[in-house]
Amino acid sequence: RIEGYDEHNDANQWRTFADYQNTDYTGSDFMVRVPGGRFTKLRYTFYRATGADGRLGVSELFYIHPEMVRPYEGLLAGGDGDGYVRGPFLGANRSPVGWTHNVLFNAATRYTVEQDGPATFSNSILFDGRMAPNYPGQAPSFESPQVITISGLTNHHTQAGAWIGWSTRYWPARHFRIEGFNSHGDANEWVTFADYREQPYVGSDFMTKVPSGRYRQIRYTFYEATGRDGRIGLSELFFIHPEATTPFKGLFAPLASNECTRINAPAGADVGTVLNQYKNTTKCLNVYLAADANYTWNEYVSLPRRVDVTVRGTGWRNGANDITTRINMTGAQTIERDGVDYRCVRRLVVGTMSTFRLSGVYLNERINDERRLYNSSSCRALFNAAEGAVLSITQMRGEVSENLANVYGHQFARVKFGHTFIDKTGNSPRDVYIVTADKGWNFGGNGGVVSRSHTHLGAGVTYHDTTRLTYLP
Repeated sequence: RIEGYDEHNDANQWRTFADYQNTDYTGSDFMVRVPGGRFTKLRYTFYRATGADGRLGVSELFYIHPEMVRPYEGLLAGGDGDGYVRGPFLGANRSPVGWTHNVLFNAATRYTVEQDGPATFSNSILFDGRMAPNYPGQAPSFESPQVITISGLTNHHTQAGAWIGWSTRYWPARHFRIEGFNSHGDANEWVTFADYREQPYVGSDFMTKVPSGRYRQIRYTFYEATGRDGRIGLSELFFIHPEATTPFKGLFAPLASNECTRINAPAGADVGTVLNQYKNTTKCLNVYLAADANYTWNEYVSLPRRVDVTVRGTGWRNGANDITTRINMTGAQTIERDGVDYRCVRRLVVGTMSTFRLSGVYLNERINDERRLYNSSSCRALFNAAEGAVLSITQMRGEVSENLANVYGHQFARVKFGHTFIDKTGNSPRDVYIVTADKGWNFGGNGGVVSRSHTHLGAGVTYHDTTRLTYLP
Protein backbone atom coordinates (compact mmCIF):
# COMPACT_ATOMS: atom_id res chain seq x y z
CA ARG A 1 0.00 0.00 0.00
CA ILE A 2 1.17 3.55 -0.80
CA GLU A 3 -0.24 6.56 1.03
CA GLY A 4 0.34 10.30 1.30
CA TYR A 5 -0.49 12.81 4.02
CA ASP A 6 -2.57 15.60 2.45
CA GLU A 7 -2.42 19.04 4.11
CA HIS A 8 -4.25 20.94 1.35
CA ASN A 9 -7.01 23.18 2.71
CA ASP A 10 -6.54 21.72 6.19
CA ALA A 11 -7.43 18.21 5.02
CA ASN A 12 -4.70 16.78 7.29
CA GLN A 13 -5.36 13.16 6.49
CA TRP A 14 -3.68 10.10 5.02
CA ARG A 15 -4.92 9.26 1.51
CA THR A 16 -4.38 5.96 -0.26
CA PHE A 17 -2.70 6.06 -3.68
CA ALA A 18 -2.53 2.30 -4.27
CA ASP A 19 -3.80 -0.64 -2.22
CA TYR A 20 -2.83 -4.23 -3.02
CA GLN A 21 -3.35 -5.71 0.44
CA ASN A 22 -6.04 -8.09 -0.79
CA THR A 23 -5.13 -8.28 -4.49
CA ASP A 24 -1.93 -9.78 -5.87
CA TYR A 25 0.19 -7.37 -7.91
CA THR A 26 2.40 -8.83 -10.63
CA GLY A 27 5.33 -6.84 -11.91
CA SER A 28 8.85 -5.63 -11.13
CA ASP A 29 7.93 -1.95 -11.13
CA PHE A 30 4.88 0.09 -10.23
CA MET A 31 3.63 3.63 -10.85
CA VAL A 32 0.28 5.26 -10.22
CA ARG A 33 -1.06 8.77 -10.58
CA VAL A 34 -1.33 10.71 -7.31
CA PRO A 35 -4.68 12.45 -6.59
CA GLY A 36 -4.81 16.23 -6.24
CA GLY A 37 -3.42 17.54 -2.95
CA ARG A 38 -0.40 18.83 -1.04
CA PHE A 39 1.43 15.78 0.27
CA THR A 40 4.09 16.48 2.89
CA LYS A 41 4.62 12.85 3.94
CA LEU A 42 4.64 9.55 2.05
CA ARG A 43 4.25 6.03 3.42
CA TYR A 44 5.04 2.74 1.67
CA THR A 45 3.83 -0.43 3.39
CA PHE A 46 5.03 -3.80 2.03
CA TYR A 47 3.14 -6.87 3.29
CA ARG A 48 4.33 -9.84 1.23
CA ALA A 49 6.95 -10.35 -1.49
CA THR A 50 8.03 -12.96 -4.03
CA GLY A 51 11.65 -13.62 -3.11
CA ALA A 52 13.18 -16.70 -1.54
CA ASP A 53 11.55 -17.26 1.84
CA GLY A 54 9.27 -14.27 1.07
CA ARG A 55 12.12 -11.78 0.96
CA LEU A 56 11.60 -8.36 -0.65
CA GLY A 57 13.73 -6.42 -3.13
CA VAL A 58 13.43 -2.66 -3.83
CA SER A 59 15.74 -0.65 -6.09
CA GLU A 60 14.24 2.86 -5.85
CA LEU A 61 11.27 4.65 -4.37
CA PHE A 62 10.21 7.64 -6.46
CA TYR A 63 7.69 10.50 -6.45
CA ILE A 64 7.52 12.38 -9.75
CA HIS A 65 6.23 15.94 -9.25
CA PRO A 66 7.05 18.08 -12.32
CA GLU A 67 5.89 21.40 -10.82
CA MET A 68 7.85 21.01 -7.59
CA VAL A 69 11.41 20.50 -8.83
CA ARG A 70 13.71 20.84 -11.79
CA PRO A 71 14.90 17.66 -13.53
CA TYR A 72 17.12 15.61 -11.19
CA GLU A 73 17.15 18.30 -8.51
CA GLY A 74 18.83 16.88 -5.43
CA LEU A 75 20.64 14.20 -7.41
CA LEU A 76 23.13 16.24 -9.43
CA ALA A 77 25.37 18.97 -8.05
CA GLY A 78 24.24 22.57 -8.08
CA GLY A 79 21.70 21.44 -8.95
CA ASP A 80 -0.12 10.10 -17.43
CA GLY A 81 -2.82 7.80 -16.78
CA ASP A 82 -3.38 5.46 -13.90
CA GLY A 83 -1.17 2.72 -15.28
CA TYR A 84 2.58 2.58 -15.80
CA VAL A 85 4.91 2.10 -18.73
CA ARG A 86 7.71 -0.45 -18.81
CA GLY A 87 11.11 0.29 -20.42
CA PRO A 88 13.46 0.24 -21.99
CA PHE A 89 13.24 3.44 -24.02
CA LEU A 90 16.24 4.87 -25.82
CA GLY A 91 16.75 8.60 -26.24
CA ALA A 92 18.43 8.92 -29.61
CA ASN A 93 18.75 11.07 -32.74
CA ARG A 94 15.32 10.02 -33.91
CA SER A 95 13.51 9.52 -30.60
CA PRO A 96 13.36 12.13 -27.83
CA VAL A 97 12.71 10.81 -24.33
CA GLY A 98 12.12 13.55 -21.79
CA TRP A 99 13.81 16.94 -22.01
CA THR A 100 17.39 15.75 -21.69
CA HIS A 101 18.46 17.58 -24.86
CA ASN A 102 16.36 20.72 -24.54
CA VAL A 103 18.52 23.60 -25.76
CA LEU A 104 16.27 26.26 -24.20
CA PHE A 105 17.12 25.60 -20.54
CA ASN A 106 17.80 29.05 -19.01
CA ALA A 107 17.48 30.55 -22.48
CA ALA A 108 17.26 34.09 -21.10
CA THR A 109 20.84 33.87 -19.81
CA ARG A 110 22.30 31.96 -22.77
CA TYR A 111 20.59 33.58 -25.75
CA THR A 112 18.54 36.70 -26.51
CA VAL A 113 14.88 36.41 -25.50
CA GLU A 114 12.51 39.16 -26.63
CA GLN A 115 8.81 39.48 -25.86
CA ASP A 116 6.25 41.70 -27.50
CA GLY A 117 2.57 41.86 -26.60
CA PRO A 118 0.28 42.28 -23.60
CA ALA A 119 0.89 38.91 -21.89
CA THR A 120 4.54 39.15 -20.84
CA PHE A 121 5.93 36.05 -19.13
CA SER A 122 8.80 35.82 -16.66
CA ASN A 123 11.82 34.70 -18.70
CA SER A 124 13.42 33.11 -15.65
CA ILE A 125 10.34 30.91 -15.09
CA LEU A 126 9.71 30.13 -18.74
CA PHE A 127 12.99 28.27 -19.23
CA ASP A 128 13.94 26.96 -15.76
CA GLY A 129 12.96 23.31 -16.30
CA ARG A 130 10.29 23.39 -13.60
CA MET A 131 6.68 22.89 -14.65
CA ALA A 132 5.17 25.54 -12.39
CA PRO A 133 3.07 27.73 -14.69
CA ASN A 134 3.17 31.47 -15.33
CA TYR A 135 -0.12 33.34 -15.89
CA PRO A 136 0.33 36.95 -17.08
CA GLY A 137 -2.36 39.41 -16.06
CA GLN A 138 -3.29 40.41 -19.62
CA ALA A 139 -4.61 38.26 -22.46
CA PRO A 140 -3.25 37.94 -26.01
CA SER A 141 -5.52 38.44 -29.01
CA PHE A 142 -5.37 38.24 -32.77
CA GLU A 143 -5.10 42.02 -32.84
CA SER A 144 -2.34 42.01 -30.19
CA PRO A 145 -0.67 38.60 -29.93
CA GLN A 146 2.11 37.67 -27.52
CA VAL A 147 5.30 37.06 -29.49
CA ILE A 148 8.32 35.37 -27.89
CA THR A 149 11.50 35.30 -29.99
CA ILE A 150 14.66 33.41 -29.00
CA SER A 151 17.78 34.35 -30.98
CA GLY A 152 21.40 33.25 -30.95
CA LEU A 153 20.87 29.48 -30.85
CA THR A 154 23.76 27.23 -31.81
CA ASN A 155 24.37 26.71 -35.52
CA HIS A 156 23.62 22.97 -35.54
CA HIS A 157 21.61 21.28 -38.27
CA THR A 158 18.61 19.29 -37.05
CA GLN A 159 19.90 16.23 -38.95
CA ALA A 160 17.82 13.15 -38.03
CA GLY A 161 15.42 14.95 -35.74
CA ALA A 162 14.54 17.89 -33.49
CA TRP A 163 11.30 18.72 -31.70
CA ILE A 164 9.74 21.93 -30.43
CA GLY A 165 6.76 22.84 -28.26
CA TRP A 166 5.32 24.19 -25.04
CA SER A 167 3.59 22.99 -21.87
CA THR A 168 1.27 24.40 -19.23
CA ARG A 169 -0.88 23.31 -16.31
CA TYR A 170 -4.02 25.31 -17.11
CA TRP A 171 -5.17 27.98 -19.57
CA PRO A 172 -3.37 26.64 -22.68
CA ALA A 173 -3.25 28.45 -26.00
CA ARG A 174 -6.05 27.73 -28.44
CA HIS A 175 -4.56 29.57 -31.43
CA PHE A 176 -0.80 29.86 -31.91
CA ARG A 177 2.02 29.55 -34.42
CA ILE A 178 5.65 28.37 -34.03
CA GLU A 179 8.35 29.30 -36.55
CA GLY A 180 12.11 29.07 -37.01
CA PHE A 181 14.53 31.04 -39.17
CA ASN A 182 16.38 28.57 -41.36
CA SER A 183 19.92 29.72 -42.21
CA HIS A 184 21.03 26.45 -43.83
CA GLY A 185 22.67 27.04 -47.21
CA ASP A 186 21.09 30.12 -48.72
CA ALA A 187 17.60 29.48 -47.36
CA ASN A 188 17.47 32.47 -44.95
CA GLU A 189 13.73 32.25 -44.46
CA TRP A 190 11.16 31.76 -41.74
CA VAL A 191 9.78 28.22 -41.70
CA THR A 192 6.47 27.39 -40.01
CA PHE A 193 6.64 24.42 -37.64
CA ALA A 194 3.03 24.59 -36.42
CA ASP A 195 0.14 26.86 -37.38
CA TYR A 196 -3.09 26.86 -35.39
CA ARG A 197 -4.23 30.35 -36.29
CA GLU A 198 -7.44 29.12 -37.89
CA GLN A 199 -7.87 25.64 -36.46
CA PRO A 200 -8.22 25.57 -32.66
CA TYR A 201 -5.79 23.39 -30.75
CA VAL A 202 -7.01 21.36 -27.76
CA GLY A 203 -4.47 20.26 -25.19
CA SER A 204 -2.31 21.45 -22.31
CA ASP A 205 0.97 20.67 -24.05
CA PHE A 206 2.20 20.59 -27.60
CA MET A 207 5.16 19.12 -29.48
CA THR A 208 5.94 18.75 -33.17
CA LYS A 209 8.91 17.60 -35.21
CA VAL A 210 11.01 20.39 -36.69
CA PRO A 211 11.72 20.30 -40.45
CA SER A 212 15.31 19.80 -41.58
CA GLY A 213 17.42 22.95 -41.27
CA ARG A 214 19.69 25.19 -39.14
CA TYR A 215 17.58 27.29 -36.81
CA ARG A 216 19.40 29.99 -34.84
CA GLN A 217 16.17 31.86 -34.18
CA ILE A 218 12.72 30.60 -33.20
CA ARG A 219 9.47 32.45 -32.67
CA TYR A 220 6.32 31.57 -30.73
CA THR A 221 3.20 33.64 -31.43
CA PHE A 222 0.17 33.15 -29.17
CA TYR A 223 -3.09 34.64 -30.44
CA GLU A 224 -5.82 33.30 -28.19
CA ALA A 225 -5.99 31.20 -25.02
CA THR A 226 -8.53 29.41 -22.86
CA GLY A 227 -8.08 31.11 -19.49
CA ARG A 228 -10.31 33.52 -17.65
CA ASP A 229 -10.90 36.59 -19.84
CA GLY A 230 -8.74 34.95 -22.51
CA ARG A 231 -5.61 34.80 -20.36
CA ILE A 232 -2.85 32.33 -21.16
CA GLY A 233 -0.68 29.99 -19.11
CA LEU A 234 2.77 28.62 -19.93
CA SER A 235 5.08 26.44 -17.89
CA GLU A 236 7.95 25.88 -20.31
CA LEU A 237 9.01 26.46 -23.90
CA PHE A 238 11.32 23.77 -25.24
CA PHE A 239 13.37 22.89 -28.30
CA ILE A 240 14.72 19.33 -28.15
CA HIS A 241 17.78 19.05 -30.37
CA PRO A 242 19.76 15.86 -29.56
CA GLU A 243 22.76 16.64 -31.77
CA ALA A 244 23.13 20.26 -30.61
CA THR A 245 23.67 19.83 -26.87
CA THR A 246 24.76 17.56 -24.06
CA PRO A 247 22.21 16.39 -21.45
CA PHE A 248 20.73 19.25 -19.42
CA LYS A 249 23.34 21.74 -20.60
CA GLY A 250 22.59 25.19 -19.22
CA LEU A 251 20.22 23.96 -16.52
CA PHE A 252 22.59 23.12 -13.68
CA ALA A 253 25.24 25.20 -12.00
CA PRO A 254 28.90 24.42 -12.64
CA LEU A 255 30.18 21.50 -10.56
CA ALA A 256 33.59 22.86 -9.61
CA SER A 257 33.63 25.16 -6.60
CA ASN A 258 36.18 27.43 -8.28
CA GLU A 259 34.20 27.79 -11.47
CA CYS A 260 32.72 31.30 -11.46
CA THR A 261 30.69 32.93 -14.18
CA ARG A 262 31.99 36.38 -15.16
CA ILE A 263 29.59 38.91 -16.64
CA ASN A 264 30.65 42.33 -17.97
CA ALA A 265 27.51 44.40 -17.57
CA PRO A 266 27.03 47.02 -20.32
CA ALA A 267 26.97 50.67 -19.29
CA GLY A 268 23.45 51.87 -18.56
CA ALA A 269 22.16 48.46 -17.53
CA ASP A 270 20.04 47.89 -14.45
CA VAL A 271 22.20 45.87 -12.05
CA GLY A 272 19.09 44.14 -10.68
CA THR A 273 18.09 43.00 -14.15
CA VAL A 274 21.56 41.57 -14.77
CA LEU A 275 21.54 39.68 -11.46
CA ASN A 276 18.06 38.27 -12.06
CA GLN A 277 19.17 37.10 -15.49
CA TYR A 278 22.09 35.06 -14.18
CA LYS A 279 21.42 34.28 -10.50
CA ASN A 280 19.96 30.81 -11.11
CA THR A 281 22.54 29.68 -13.65
CA THR A 282 25.62 29.37 -11.42
CA LYS A 283 26.68 29.08 -7.80
CA CYS A 284 29.38 31.73 -8.27
CA LEU A 285 28.70 34.93 -10.20
CA ASN A 286 30.99 37.92 -10.70
CA VAL A 287 29.41 40.98 -12.32
CA TYR A 288 31.88 43.66 -13.42
CA LEU A 289 30.74 47.23 -14.00
CA ALA A 290 32.71 49.45 -16.36
CA ALA A 291 34.75 52.46 -15.26
CA ASP A 292 33.48 55.93 -16.21
CA ALA A 293 29.97 54.49 -16.56
CA ASN A 294 26.51 54.99 -15.07
CA TYR A 295 24.22 52.13 -14.07
CA THR A 296 20.82 51.92 -12.42
CA TRP A 297 19.53 49.51 -9.81
CA ASN A 298 15.75 49.69 -9.50
CA GLU A 299 14.80 46.04 -10.10
CA TYR A 300 14.38 43.90 -6.99
CA VAL A 301 16.60 40.81 -6.63
CA SER A 302 16.14 37.84 -4.30
CA LEU A 303 19.25 35.68 -4.39
CA PRO A 304 18.75 31.91 -3.99
CA ARG A 305 20.32 29.81 -1.25
CA ARG A 306 24.05 29.11 -1.13
CA VAL A 307 25.29 31.31 -3.95
CA ASP A 308 28.30 33.62 -4.06
CA VAL A 309 27.68 36.86 -5.96
CA THR A 310 29.99 39.86 -6.44
CA VAL A 311 29.18 43.20 -8.09
CA ARG A 312 32.36 45.14 -8.63
CA GLY A 313 33.29 48.42 -10.28
CA THR A 314 36.57 48.72 -12.14
CA GLY A 315 39.42 51.22 -12.14
CA TRP A 316 39.33 52.22 -8.45
CA ARG A 317 42.17 52.20 -5.90
CA ASN A 318 42.34 50.97 -2.32
CA GLY A 319 40.67 53.30 0.15
CA ALA A 320 37.66 53.76 -2.16
CA ASN A 321 39.67 56.21 -4.24
CA ASP A 322 39.30 57.06 -7.94
CA ILE A 323 35.84 55.50 -8.15
CA THR A 324 34.23 56.30 -11.51
CA THR A 325 31.46 53.68 -11.61
CA ARG A 326 28.11 55.02 -10.45
CA ILE A 327 24.95 53.14 -9.51
CA ASN A 328 21.80 55.28 -9.48
CA MET A 329 18.77 54.22 -7.45
CA THR A 330 15.52 56.13 -7.91
CA GLY A 331 12.00 55.33 -6.82
CA ALA A 332 10.46 52.87 -4.40
CA GLN A 333 8.09 50.02 -4.99
CA THR A 334 4.51 50.92 -4.06
CA ILE A 335 2.59 48.46 -1.89
CA GLU A 336 -1.06 49.17 -1.15
CA ARG A 337 -2.62 47.94 2.07
CA ASP A 338 -6.03 48.91 3.48
CA GLY A 339 -6.26 51.80 1.05
CA VAL A 340 -2.86 53.24 2.01
CA ASP A 341 0.17 53.38 -0.31
CA TYR A 342 3.46 52.47 1.35
CA ARG A 343 7.01 52.51 0.04
CA CYS A 344 9.21 49.40 -0.17
CA VAL A 345 12.83 50.32 -0.88
CA ARG A 346 14.50 46.90 -1.16
CA ARG A 347 16.90 46.23 -3.99
CA LEU A 348 18.36 42.96 -2.76
CA VAL A 349 17.74 40.08 -0.37
CA VAL A 350 20.79 37.88 0.18
CA GLY A 351 19.43 34.34 0.44
CA THR A 352 20.07 31.84 3.21
CA MET A 353 23.79 30.94 3.49
CA SER A 354 24.61 33.11 0.48
CA THR A 355 27.28 35.79 0.11
CA PHE A 356 26.94 39.12 -1.68
CA ARG A 357 29.74 41.66 -2.18
CA LEU A 358 29.46 45.20 -3.53
CA SER A 359 32.64 47.22 -4.08
CA GLY A 360 34.30 49.86 -6.22
CA VAL A 361 31.15 51.89 -6.91
CA TYR A 362 29.57 55.21 -6.00
CA LEU A 363 26.03 54.59 -4.79
CA ASN A 364 23.78 57.48 -5.74
CA GLU A 365 20.46 56.65 -4.07
CA ARG A 366 17.84 59.36 -4.57
CA ILE A 367 14.58 57.73 -3.52
CA ASN A 368 13.62 60.60 -1.15
CA ASP A 369 10.12 59.20 -0.62
CA GLU A 370 8.08 60.65 2.25
CA ARG A 371 5.47 57.87 2.33
CA ARG A 372 5.45 55.46 5.24
CA LEU A 373 7.76 52.46 4.99
CA TYR A 374 5.96 49.15 4.41
CA ASN A 375 6.22 46.98 7.49
CA SER A 376 7.57 43.85 5.83
CA SER A 377 11.09 43.36 7.18
CA SER A 378 12.64 42.86 3.74
CA CYS A 379 11.29 46.25 2.63
CA ARG A 380 13.06 48.30 5.27
CA ALA A 381 16.52 48.70 3.72
CA LEU A 382 18.17 48.67 0.32
CA PHE A 383 20.17 45.51 1.05
CA ASN A 384 18.74 42.76 3.27
CA ALA A 385 20.38 39.64 4.70
CA ALA A 386 18.73 36.31 5.49
CA GLU A 387 19.81 33.43 7.75
CA GLY A 388 23.54 32.78 7.65
CA ALA A 389 24.08 35.27 4.83
CA VAL A 390 27.14 37.48 4.40
CA LEU A 391 26.54 41.00 3.09
CA SER A 392 29.76 42.87 2.27
CA ILE A 393 29.72 46.54 1.22
CA THR A 394 33.33 47.72 0.98
CA GLN A 395 35.60 50.06 -0.99
CA MET A 396 32.71 52.31 -1.93
CA ARG A 397 31.22 55.74 -1.44
CA GLY A 398 27.68 56.97 -1.67
CA GLU A 399 24.66 58.95 -0.58
CA VAL A 400 21.45 57.38 0.68
CA SER A 401 18.00 58.47 1.81
CA GLU A 402 17.08 54.99 3.04
CA ASN A 403 18.63 52.46 5.42
CA LEU A 404 21.53 50.80 3.65
CA ALA A 405 21.61 47.29 5.19
CA ASN A 406 19.21 45.24 7.30
CA VAL A 407 19.18 41.82 8.95
CA TYR A 408 15.52 41.04 8.65
CA GLY A 409 13.10 39.31 10.98
CA HIS A 410 13.99 35.99 12.66
CA GLN A 411 17.35 35.82 10.84
CA PHE A 412 21.01 36.02 11.91
CA ALA A 413 23.62 37.26 9.45
CA ARG A 414 27.04 38.83 8.93
CA VAL A 415 27.44 42.40 7.61
CA LYS A 416 30.84 43.80 6.59
CA PHE A 417 31.99 47.35 5.87
CA GLY A 418 35.51 48.53 5.06
CA HIS A 419 36.65 51.73 3.41
CA THR A 420 32.94 52.52 3.22
CA PHE A 421 31.96 56.21 3.05
CA ILE A 422 28.22 56.90 3.37
CA ASP A 423 26.50 60.30 3.52
CA LYS A 424 22.84 61.16 3.76
CA THR A 425 21.27 62.48 0.58
CA GLY A 426 20.94 66.25 0.87
CA ASN A 427 17.16 66.45 0.67
CA SER A 428 16.43 63.19 2.51
CA PRO A 429 13.28 63.52 4.65
CA ARG A 430 14.80 61.45 7.48
CA ASP A 431 17.98 60.20 9.14
CA VAL A 432 19.06 56.70 8.17
CA TYR A 433 21.02 53.69 9.44
CA ILE A 434 23.99 52.25 7.62
CA VAL A 435 22.96 48.95 9.22
CA THR A 436 19.92 47.95 11.24
CA ALA A 437 18.09 44.87 12.51
CA ASP A 438 14.51 45.87 11.80
CA LYS A 439 12.05 42.98 12.09
CA GLY A 440 9.07 44.97 10.82
CA TRP A 441 6.06 42.80 11.48
CA ASN A 442 8.09 39.60 11.12
CA PHE A 443 9.19 37.48 14.07
CA GLY A 444 11.85 39.06 16.26
CA GLY A 445 15.00 37.35 17.44
CA ASN A 446 16.90 38.76 14.48
CA GLY A 447 20.41 40.13 14.58
CA GLY A 448 23.94 39.81 13.38
CA VAL A 449 27.62 40.58 13.65
CA VAL A 450 28.97 43.75 12.00
CA SER A 451 32.51 44.59 10.91
CA ARG A 452 33.06 48.33 10.33
CA SER A 453 36.76 48.94 9.82
CA HIS A 454 37.62 52.23 8.05
CA THR A 455 33.95 53.17 7.79
CA HIS A 456 33.00 56.84 7.70
CA LEU A 457 29.45 58.12 8.23
CA GLY A 458 28.22 61.57 7.32
CA ALA A 459 25.72 63.64 9.31
CA GLY A 460 22.35 61.90 9.60
CA VAL A 461 23.79 58.40 9.06
CA THR A 462 24.24 56.22 12.16
CA TYR A 463 24.67 52.64 13.34
CA HIS A 464 21.56 51.10 14.84
CA ASP A 465 22.13 51.12 18.61
CA THR A 466 20.54 47.80 19.48
CA THR A 467 21.49 44.66 21.37
CA ARG A 468 20.47 42.69 18.28
CA LEU A 469 23.68 43.73 16.51
CA THR A 470 27.21 43.01 17.72
CA TYR A 471 29.81 45.48 16.43
CA LEU A 472 33.31 44.03 16.26
CA PRO A 473 36.13 46.37 17.33
